[in-house]
Amino acid sequence: GTYVAEFQNDMGAVVWPRYVQERWDLKPACTDYPSAEDVSLVKPHLLVDECDDLLLNGHMDESYEPWKHNGGKIEFDTTAGVNGSGAITTTKRTKTSHGLGQHLDTRCVEKHKGQQLEFSAQVKLVDSELKTVHCDPNQNSGSKQCPELDIKKY
Repeated sequence: GTYVAEFQNDMGAVVWPRYVQERWDLKPACTDYPSAEDVSLVKPHLLVDECDDLLLNGHMDESYEPWKHNGGKIEFDTTAGVNGSGAITTTKRTKTSHGLGQHLDTRCVEKHKGQQLEFSAQVKLVDSELKTVHCDPNQNSGSKQCPELDIKKY
């Protein structure tokens, strides 16, 4: 048979989650099972302003949601940002790869395909005593390595 799959919110409206990864297991031993060709996934149309900001809560208005963190600890500080604004703090990192991340709406990424996008961030590096640390853009590892932006497609 053929199947249609969709995501719905609590009100029953069709929505698109920030992170979707389609994955199919190996063929089962039984017969008459669906495959990727049998299932179509409903992607709702984008609203006019839905992709105005590819990142959500980029200004750190009230919390760190929907930002994610791998390794260490993440907290929101209401006054640690630029001019006393909110900021995300990450502490207790044990690897340089530990840090912040956010899933992007894949429909917005597709909408901007072929376009050049600009990303900017203000980052303050401090040591365990909260003293400012200066990074070296020529360092590829170690305590003087500058923050990096990685964009991954799954």
